[in-house]
Amino acid sequence: MSSKNRKPAVSSTPKNSFVGKWRSQSWAVRTLRVWLGVTFTYAGLYKALDGGFLDSHATTYIGRQLAGFARTSPISSIMQKMIEHATLVGFGTIIVELAIGLATLLGFVEFYAAIAGAGLSFMLWLTASWGTTPYFLASDSAYVVLWLVLAFMIAPNKQRVKNELALDRRAVVRVGFLGALSLAFFGVGKLFASAPIDAKKAATTAASAPTGALVALKDLPVNSSADITLASGDPGVVVRLAEDKVCAFSAVCTHNGCTVAYDSAQKVFLCPCHGAAFDPANHAQVLQGPANRPLDEVAVKIEKGYVVTA
Repeated sequence: MSSKNRKPAVSSTPKNSFVGKWRSQSWAVRTLRVWLGVTFTYAGLYKALDGGFLDSHATTYIGRQLAGFARTSPISSIMQKMIEHATLVGFGTIIVELAIGLATLLGFVEFYAAIAGAGLSFMLWLTASWGTTPYFLASDSAYVVLWLVLAFMIAPNKQRVKNELALDRRAVVRVGFLGALSLAFFGVGKLFASAPIDAKKAATTAASAPTGALVALKDLPVNSSADITLASGDPGVVVRLAEDKVCAFSAVCTHNGCTVAYDSAQKVFLCPCHGAAFDPANHAQVLQGPANRPLDEVAVKIEKGYVVTA
């Protein structure tokens, strides 16, 4: 047979498969899929690997983060309800982030994964990033746009969207596989999760304690901390730097209002929301951004075996 009469080879790769979708998409769509898919999968896995994220006694507990977000969020009333069910909200966030990321990477229900990603990013913008100024420093707002761009680039292909809507046997199996895979990633994360750091509560002072007592020294070993409540009602934290040296600060992060916690291993205050770090031995000066000013300091001293307000 001459080459003129030879028919071109027909690819046996189904258009709806992972490889088929990848080949049919532009590099712009591929780039968005990889970046957003990897980022959201990592975000969910990162939370699962944090042993304190779902532990109500830990410094990185989701409830503490939500309480910090609520101070600046425009939907603080809604967040108060979320705080009441913080553990469930935290678990749901992990699974949804894993599902969105994995669906985007594997090419499962891509359009709806993109819409869900935009919705979750918008919610995070209203909560975790709302207080960030100027606005372009808030990455969540950028992710809203990225997810919407991906959705709009997929949307013109009506047949693809229609195929994603069709709940045939293959679609049900894929959705079930996606759910199982998300739970599996969560399980792996919990299996290798780091040990949570307990959030120490301020000890109840005895009746003989001096006026303004915050915590008894016997309950505050060197290089440890205790949570306190400031006169303003905001959370605070006391740290014992040495046998005869203590300090206290507002625990409200100066970046976005989250509640910081003392890390005894590094001897710094760490913000669980965006990673800011402060040095308690140097008036809580900023060691690592995005915060740009130190924590508010509270004057304290040692008196009769207690840390008291000065």
